Amino acid sequence: MGGVIKVIKKGSTFRVARSFLVASTCLLLVTCNSPEDDDDILSFTIDSEKAGQGIFKTFISTTPDVGTESTIFLSTVNVLQDANRAVDYYARWDLDGDGIYDTGWLDSLTYTSSGQETYNVKVQVIDSESYSEVGSDTVHIVELMNITNNMDLNGQGNADLHPDGTRLIFEWRYPTSEHQIYEYNIVEGTTSLLIDATAHGPDYSYDGSLISIERGRMGIWVYNTLTTNVEEVVPDSLSLSYWCRWSPVENKFLYRGSQGMHIYDYDNTIDSVITAEYYYNYCWSPDGEYLALANHNGISTDTETLYILRLADLSIIKTFNNLHIGYKMDWSSDGNWICLGVEKPPIISVLNYSTEEVITLEPSPLIYPWYPSWSIDGTSLYFEGREEGTGLSIWNMGFPL
Repeated sequence: MGGVIKVIKKGSTFRVARSFLVASTCLLLVTCNSPEDDDDILSFTIDSEKAGQGIFKTFISTTPDVGTESTIFLSTVNVLQDANRAVDYYARWDLDGDGIYDTGWLDSLTYTSSGQETYNVKVQVIDSESYSEVGSDTVHIVELMNITNNMDLNGQGNADLHPDGTRLIFEWRYPTSEHQIYEYNIVEGTTSLLIDATAHGPDYSYDGSLISIERGRMGIWVYNTLTTNVEEVVPDSLSLSYWCRWSPVENKFLYRGSQGMHIYDYDNTIDSVITAEYYYNYCWSPDGEYLALANHNGISTDTETLYILRLADLSIIKTFNNLHIGYKMDWSSDGNWICLGVEKPPIISVLNYSTEEVITLEPSPLIYPWYPSWSIDGTSLYFEGREEGTGLSIWNMGFPL
């Protein structure tokens, strides 16, 4: 059974939409509009002289960009044409990129993929004048791993990865609301209590020898991993920050303080205000020369602006507009990607610093993934999340781009 793709006017061009490709647990389902006459069977012969002539443009957009075997992918075929053309369009799909079309023209069917880590989806669109174009897209399926097993209905989260990549720290939130800091050894697969006093938002220093914590909005404290000593370095009267972020190259950390954004020099005990503006979400560039700053306080439905501040002269050198930003931001070690945190559960958004493209990740079947951190090599993200009926624990999801 076939169907006509409807065109929707947009500016000086028409955008087509509606042919969908849906994948659920690697099961692909194509659905489309049906013609008024259900008995109409569409049949076309591709005219090689009218193929690929650029009369219109065809492309596929897929959301999310990266998912797991449980993710539902939605791909839409879009056609751009001159506003003066008034024709109908029809589409057929090659679901695995093998050069053989798996559907008729806008037929509906189910299709099981091969379960590859990546596979190419291709669509061919023909118009009522027999001109045709081809569009394609890549679907990325990555591994989702449970790092810390937590079947109890309590929370493990706000994880930060050690600079050498062998360990991570996180706070364990019990039903009694106690927050204590634990360290997980990734190599050995063991978990140990690190700080038994109430503590929040742990963050490793550049060499891992120091860990900053916050105690119920009661200032910023630093734990020395060698001496196990805990000292207050920023009193409650000066700190407005739940998150404290260490420089990746020296013993300095960034926090939201009473006068704006502060950088605290731990070795020299110097507290400096770098801007009177208040930001709620922030991270360092991997070379320690720039800060990414966003006015974000919780999950937002509105678009926001991300600012890049150069520390050498405290100037804003770049802005990214119309972003959805959620806790937490983290800059990859190669400098190419800024994780924007959780846009809307369960979507994690990642910004390409050069192209300004936003990549979306969906760690299905988890709900409420939160507080992501890059792996050392940038090929995956660590974050907290939970499956239905379990407590929050730490997970890892691949990033293949």
